[in-house]
Amino acid sequence: MKKRSIMLAALLLASMNLGPVQAEKRLEQAQQLSKRTSLDARASQQKIDRLSDQTREMLEKYRAEIWKAQQLQLYVRQLDETIAQQQARKALLAEQLQRLERTRQELVPMLVRMVDGLEKFVSLDVPFLLEERQQRVERLRKLLADPDTPVSEQYRRVFEAYQVEADYGRSLEAWRGALMDSAQIVDYLRIGRMAWYYLSLDGKAAWQWDRGRARWLEVPTQHVRAIRKGLQVASEQAAPQLLALPVGGHS
Repeated sequence: MKKRSIMLAALLLASMNLGPVQAEKRLEQAQQLSKRTSLDARASQQKIDRLSDQTREMLEKYRAEIWKAQQLQLYVRQLDETIAQQQARKALLAEQLQRLERTRQELVPMLVRMVDGLEKFVSLDVPFLLEERQQRVERLRKLLADPDTPVSEQYRRVFEAYQVEADYGRSLEAWRGALMDSAQIVDYLRIGRMAWYYLSLDGKAAWQWDRGRARWLEVPTQHVRAIRKGLQVASEQAAPQLLALPVGGHS
């Protein structure tokens, strides 16, 4: 602006030494020059403003890219930590699988021996619910032979069968069923493994299993009533009470 004023002043001074026509012409030239100078200055300022806006936009874009880069670095660090954790879990899982395989190699033979022992025990025990107990042993053998069954499930089922057999020894049970090797239906009474009886459906006669001779022996008449009462207690048709029953297969 100062430069423009100086130029105008110079032109005015120069026009003072000229004639009216020339002075007017010089004045017009000075005005045009002033106008062009003003337009040039405005264009320059607009260019400066545009450059300033572009610079500001570039700065904002630069800052945005820096923020994205920081976020990406944070994500990469988190991803590295996740991968490291997964690798650690993978190694732990591989170790557990190896341990499990060693456990299986040691445990399965033990379970087979336990089932063998259970089968032998059932064959030597009082033969109550014999078919049911033998079928349980057979199911266990099939379970142990199945490679798709987890060792934990095999272990659970074997010990469950042992628990069932243990419960037989301390339970009182009554049921109706066919007499061994016969179509005759009778009422059974089992007192743990201590005694096993059956009563005819008319309730007039009873027999007791003789473990030593592996056969049924008829119970003396004076004990039949006690066996009937025992059946009622086991079926929860009568309150628990002391009963005088023959044991050991001897009358």
